[in-house]
Amino acid sequence: MKLRAKLNVLFVVVAALPLLILSTIIILMWDAANIKTLNNYVSTFSRDASEQVSAFFDDKLMTVKTLSVFPDVSSHKWEEVREPIQKIVNEKVFEKVILAYNDGTYYNTGGGNPYFGGMQTTDNKSPDAKKSSIAIRDYFKDMITNNASERDFSKVSEPVISLSNGVKQMMICQTLFNENGRLSGMLAGSVSFDLFEKELETINEMARSTFGTDIKMLVINTNRNIVYHWDSSKMLHVEEIDGKKESVIYSIDTLPEDFRDNAIKMASQIVSFNTVEYLLDGERHLFCFYPIAGTTMSLGVFIPRAILFKELFNSIKTAIVSLAVTILIISIFGFIFTNNVVAPLFTISSSLGELANGGGDLSIRLPVKNNDIISEIAGNFNKFADMLSGIIGKIQKEAVKLGDVSNQLNNDVQNTKNAVAEIGDKSGALSENALNLSASIEETSSTVHEIGKTIENLNKQISHQSGSVNESSAAIEEMVANIQSVSNNLGRANKTFTELKNSSDDGRNTMEAVIESIKATAQHSQQLLETNEMIEAIASQTNLLAMNAAIEAAHAGDAGKGFSVVADEIRKLAEDSSEQSKKIAEMLHIVVSNIETVVKQANNANTAFEDISAKIGNVSDLMSEVSMSMNEQSEGSQQVLESLRTIQNITSEILNGSTEMTTGAEMVQKEMVHLSDFAYQVKDVTQVVNNQVTVINESVGSVSALSKENNDLSDDLIEQTNGFKL
Repeated sequence: MKLRAKLNVLFVVVAALPLLILSTIIILMWDAANIKTLNNYVSTFSRDASEQVSAFFDDKLMTVKTLSVFPDVSSHKWEEVREPIQKIVNEKVFEKVILAYNDGTYYNTGGGNPYFGGMQTTDNKSPDAKKSSIAIRDYFKDMITNNASERDFSKVSEPVISLSNGVKQMMICQTLFNENGRLSGMLAGSVSFDLFEKELETINEMARSTFGTDIKMLVINTNRNIVYHWDSSKMLHVEEIDGKKESVIYSIDTLPEDFRDNAIKMASQIVSFNTVEYLLDGERHLFCFYPIAGTTMSLGVFIPRAILFKELFNSIKTAIVSLAVTILIISIFGFIFTNNVVAPLFTISSSLGELANGGGDLSIRLPVKNNDIISEIAGNFNKFADMLSGIIGKIQKEAVKLGDVSNQLNNDVQNTKNAVAEIGDKSGALSENALNLSASIEETSSTVHEIGKTIENLNKQISHQSGSVNESSAAIEEMVANIQSVSNNLGRANKTFTELKNSSDDGRNTMEAVIESIKATAQHSQQLLETNEMIEAIASQTNLLAMNAAIEAAHAGDAGKGFSVVADEIRKLAEDSSEQSKKIAEMLHIVVSNIETVVKQANNANTAFEDISAKIGNVSDLMSEVSMSMNEQSEGSQQVLESLRTIQNITSEILNGSTEMTTGAEMVQKEMVHLSDFAYQVKDVTQVVNNQVTVINESVGSVSALSKENNDLSDDLIEQTNGFKL
């Protein structure tokens, strides 16, 4: 098989086979990853749906919890709380609100019997009617009848149906406790089941926009009853049994047996449930559920599997088609690549063969078209040919120059012999002159040494004088500083006594003002007693306003939770304010008595301030006279110090000049020693020069022989390079 065919097969196998294997692995891994992602997506959607329903009930639960903390509600003062509760009903938070006693009798915003204080009766228009009761209701039994431990809690009841009007509803219940902390009844708000179903429908609309299809939802509570089913026939409804209307609710036992395990987990409110596949109505669905926080219910969703995986199957088909097209493109590029590789290689092989035989055409160049390895090889071959052509051409030129240089070298060798002989004659005379110079330098060095000793003695005497002047100057400076310090201290003391006298006067004046202020305070204390009585009345009114504010906050839902807490705190604050106002009145009577005692003591202090002020004035006058004497002494000492500083500056200048002269003498002496050494070195060097002249003469003869041999080699090099074409 030729090289071109081998390269074509090799290129396709090396490029396409790993791509095929890698693509298969990626598709398989991608498929597994997408399946896991879709399962997680269904789980996330289920959790979001559960949280949305939980938020729906949270608003209602917060409202009944807020109302339950008010004493008027737990004390069943219906006439006082009916109006704010009715306002909540009017704003569609609840359809109605029930306020019940422990025995099941209750008030209802839907109306009541005026002969029984507004309670519900069998006939709300008759004074002879009997009180109605909700004691048979399951939600009442859970909250009151079966609550033997008197636990404080709230809950969302199972759906119930009114046997009178057939309305399906869910009750939001909260226990109530009296002022002694005992269970006194319950508060419940009814929510139409239609609102609950409407909330589920918004989740279904969200699924349609997300998945493009409707989903099925199932709600089960901890009693294992079906609260909601996509098939309305399996939810709570009214049936006539033995001629009597009764409500019927379905349990999870009515669900398919293969789904029973999942239904039990929903009733147990398991929070770690993973998405599973389930065959529903002949179609595979992905199922997942999450508990509805704050309730006893769990919400499950069924999403068709085919809808979720449709996009995944389309992606796999697209990937397979793209892989086939990629392999075809690789084959075409492989054929083109092979041709681009083989042609330049043949040209390179032929040219290298000619060069190996000692000749060849160095003007041949390969084309460089692309930025690949073949183009790089061709470019490198062209660079090699250029370099070799340049080297051969340069060798030919340099060989000619080498012959000319050899001839010139012979002439220069003869001239060198003559110059070396003349150098030998001159070096002898130079050696004798170096000996005479060395003797003169030694005499001069001795004289300079004596001058240096004289200057050194003078420098020591000047240094001693400078030290004495410095000590005198320092002593006088210290004396001047001490005088100045004493003078400053006297000035500060005088200033302090002046300030002290002023402060004493101010204190006496302030004390008089304090006496007047204390008298005025006694008058204001009586006014505070009257103001305290008004505060107690305001606290009583604030307690009533706090209850109305809490009701409004509960009606606002999540946005009013924070304000509800504030309203409760205001109510507590009003009660505390009433108690504190009584204590304040007692304290004010004590304050008035204490103020009278303070007035007497302040008058005694004022008399003492006047005596202190007079004595401080006498001391201040004496300090002023001493300060003037110290200022005159300080001026005289300062003049003496200035004179010593002038002497010190002159001595320093003389000392600096003497030091420079000593340094100059030492430098001259050192240079004389160096000059003497240099004279002896010149003598030694001239002797060495005479010896080396003889050696140079011998070397010049050897260079002459090598020059002739070099001329012969240049002729041979020109002959060898003439075989290349440049």
